[in-house]
Formats: sequence, C-alpha cells, structure tokens
Amino acid sequence: MAARIERTANTNDTATLSSAIVVGGATSVTLLSANATRVYIAISTDKDIWIKLQAASADNDKKGVFLAKGLLYELPTDNIYTGEISAIAAGGAANVFTTEY
Repeated sequence: MAARIERTANTNDTATLSSAIVVGGATSVTLLSANATRVYIAISTDKDIWIKLQAASADNDKKGVFLAKGLLYELPTDNIYTGEISAIAAGGAANVFTTEY
C-alpha cells in the first residue's frame, strides 16, 4: 500500500520575524535553526547571498540557492525543509531577514 504524504492546514496566528542577521562572504552563518514543526519560511536580503539548506558548520562554499538583493525567497510549503538553514554573502556583508512559522 502506498503512503500518502500531505500537509494539514496551518492555523498559526503568530510568525517569528528576525532582526537583521549579518552575513559575511567568508564564513557561513546560521539563519534558522532546525524546526520540525516549520510550515513557512521567507528570506530577504539587502545584498546578494547564497542560501544553504544545511548547517553553517558544513562548509563555507558559495553554493545553494542564489538570492539577489531586494528579492524575497519563499521555501516551498509542500514537504518543507525542516533542517538548519544557513547563508553566505556573495560579496560584502549583507543584512538578512527571515520570517518563519
């Protein structure tokens, strides 16, 4: 028998908004810790960054999902990633903001 995987409707009435998280171009920085109950994530930045769906301690490579300054990245809500999310700047220091619920 096949398993059916689906998400239930979200009824959260509060989201967690970060203060500016400073991300440099030499070392990966944790944006969000692992969260098994995560339903939604949005990330924005004032400089180009690489979003990495892995722990910051994994490496300092500039790889992952490229997010250009001024844009908003929303992780897909179906089968959402619940592990640690890190980032590294493409150039100079960037201010990154996250929304999670």
